[in-house]
Amino acid sequence: MAVGLALTGAAFIAASLSALTSPTPGRILAAAGTLVALLAGLWKWRRPAGSQQLRLTAEGAIFARADLVSQARPLQVRFVAPWLIVLGDDAAVVAVWADRLDPGAFRRLAVACRWRRVPAAA
Repeated sequence: MAVGLALTGAAFIAASLSALTSPTPGRILAAAGTLVALLAGLWKWRRPAGSQQLRLTAEGAIFARADLVSQARPLQVRFVAPWLIVLGDDAAVVAVWADRLDPGAFRRLAVACRWRRVPAAA
């Protein structure tokens, strides 16, 4: 993330200097666009990421528990790919990227999603 912010900052500086030396509409728009990209990157970088815990039951149900939520809720599988698993319910959507877990845990979750059984008490 820091490398992306540094590159976006460098692009903003270059576009701004270009727009200052020879102000054309295209150069001004390029400077404004890189400023927006830099501010969006800074906002995303400073935003705290919420922690999510997933639990698989013997029946095949997948539950999530957020940091401040005391009750677990069953999640439905929305999408499964080798790089991304999307789970969700009526209130929230949880995206699980392959590079955020160790390969064995992501593989087990993907297998559980593909071979899931609907829990009886859902």
